[in-house]
Amino acid sequence: MTSNIYKNGQYVYKVIEKRYGKRAKFDLDIYYPRINDKSIYKVYKSSDPIMKGINISSTGILLLSKAFAKVGDFISFSMKIGDRPSFWCMAEVKWVSESNSYYLLGCEFFSLTMGQINIIKEYVKNNK
Repeated sequence: MTSNIYKNGQYVYKVIEKRYGKRAKFDLDIYYPRINDKSIYKVYKSSDPIMKGINISSTGILLLSKAFAKVGDFISFSMKIGDRPSFWCMAEVKWVSESNSYYLLGCEFFSLTMGQINIIKEYVKNNK
């Protein structure tokens, strides 16, 4: 297990690696996520994103979130990787950690096509 330090503006937080797959840093602003098929945008109306992607692998994503989610919740959001068209994805929360009044959500992708998985694999391979 290794740990990384990521910087998000003035916030610094430590992440303990819980998966062994290859992953890459991934900067994704998520403004309109849904948790368990319910929009949370109305609660967090702001010009800032509600969630941010921190890193990604072909099997999951680490999110920094203003919104609380618990293990077992499903989060759906639009994801864009590089110059590829965006696509809608769903991920299940596998672990939660609180950091500086934000939540770190370790999520496993739930419903991606092989084409979408291959796009992520290509991104991870080229952005180690």
